[in-house]
Amino acid sequence: MTEDASNLAGRAFVVTAGASGIGRSAAMHIARAGGDVAILDIDAAMGEIAAAEARSHGVRSLFCRADVRDRSAVTEAVECAQHELGPLRGLVAAAGISIPSPAASLPRATWDAVLGVSLTGCFITCQVVGRKLISNGGGAIVTISSIDAIGAHAGRASYCAAKFGVIGLTRTLAIEWGVHNIRVNSVAPGITDTPAVRRGIPMEQIENVLIDRIPSGRMAHPDDMGAACRFLLSDEASYVTGMTMEVDGGLSAGFFTRWQGRDLASRALFERGVYGAPSAKG
Repeated sequence: MTEDASNLAGRAFVVTAGASGIGRSAAMHIARAGGDVAILDIDAAMGEIAAAEARSHGVRSLFCRADVRDRSAVTEAVECAQHELGPLRGLVAAAGISIPSPAASLPRATWDAVLGVSLTGCFITCQVVGRKLISNGGGAIVTISSIDAIGAHAGRASYCAAKFGVIGLTRTLAIEWGVHNIRVNSVAPGITDTPAVRRGIPMEQIENVLIDRIPSGRMAHPDDMGAACRFLLSDEASYVTGMTMEVDGGLSAGFFTRWQGRDLASRALFERGVYGAPSAKG
């Protein structure tokens, strides 16, 4: 283990969906820890901006346009990344989409799109980069799953299926590739404060339902996920593999959470004044 086990200097990484959101945060955490980073995304404009921001931390960074569903494009991008940055030592597979739909009317095209990006794309990226890591003597992979892979979510059959699959893939790769000195883990984000979440979920639902059920009392920030990715890529996590890290503020810790954990659904405790009415929360 290095003297500073959190230091990623001298190592090169690939981050998919690195132009925005959780992927971008992961890329910046890698850069701030001294790692060089190749950002893969379909958004060229935002991807170039993200690469420039990474370079502002004194590391090498480039943008490679690739749709993770396209094996040829991913292979070409990864070859470019290794040519420009040197032997790859890690991956954050952050690409994923969610298209809500009731299961009874879920179109096949929606199912295919979500599974294609969120699961098949994750596998393609892990396989292409994993082959490089095997040749390079090892490294670390972090997939991005979801708390929707811990417990189901109405209206998101395709997304839940994909993210459950990501965890299964992560554990299988950890078993197969441990002999090659490759660690494979997953970060399962809770409700994360991104533009997509605010566009897709009514604010009333966010404030009165989601945050109400999060013991930490807030949504996650993308940096919460980026920090978790940086840890799992680093030597600080040298004996951690096959694990899913739930970064959700305690949301998935229990089943009956209300008022950020102050409701135990107990008549006796209410009568004793331990827990007050909802208006008393603060």
